[in-house]
Amino acid sequence: MTQKQLALFSSLGLTRNEALVYVALLDKGTSSVSSVAKNAKINRRNAHDVVHTLINKGLVFQIVGEHEHTYSAVHPNKLVELVEAKEVALSSQLPDMLRHFNKPASEEYALIYAGIEGFRQLMRDIIVASPKEVYSVGSYSDWEYPELGSLCQWFKSERIKKGITMHHLFNASIATQGFDDVADECTKIKILPPTGTNAGMVIIYGDKVINIAGVYDGKLGDGVTLFIVVSEHVADGWRAWFRFMWDECASPLGDT
Repeated sequence: MTQKQLALFSSLGLTRNEALVYVALLDKGTSSVSSVAKNAKINRRNAHDVVHTLINKGLVFQIVGEHEHTYSAVHPNKLVELVEAKEVALSSQLPDMLRHFNKPASEEYALIYAGIEGFRQLMRDIIVASPKEVYSVGSYSDWEYPELGSLCQWFKSERIKKGITMHHLFNASIATQGFDDVADECTKIKILPPTGTNAGMVIIYGDKVINIAGVYDGKLGDGVTLFIVVSEHVADGWRAWFRFMWDECASPLGDT
């Protein structure tokens, strides 16, 4: 039996020995426990126990003989019934699971996204959450990082479509760039002073604050790491600090 077949039987709730015994009975037909043990290459005591377990699962049936009982495998269609039974059981529990999943989160917790894929996940999370505003400190662009490929254009298009406004406090190192093609009704820009420039970023939206390390000269390094804090209180605090910084920073467009 191949590893792929064993994995399939495992997904149906059968142990390795149960799969070996069932396949042995399919291959050899009606057999005694001794024959099952030989064909499945397991010891006789285990074969006896496994056969009776499979009887209880409805995959094997017993044929009573005068001197020795024999056993035969049930048609493989029974395996389909096992899958259907699992689906029915899941469906009956799904509404309760969804109620737990969708209930408002009351806990505060932290997690980490590692690598460029972590930044991609952040962008997807923002579109799904659809906050009214996102605050970004220390970025080099309107998140148009070449490492993210076509996701950048998708993110901006979806963000504008959903009316999500980005408030960027850009690094001072890009103050000489033109911003006319960046700023719009959903993208607000100001520039941090030179003393505020570093290789980190902070993103605030909803009840989340994301500290990002590993952004160098406008590029996302392979080691970029996102430290995410989920807390309404922490996010509110960061929003207050952001508004203070925003009021103190200059606009490249001459507005306020």
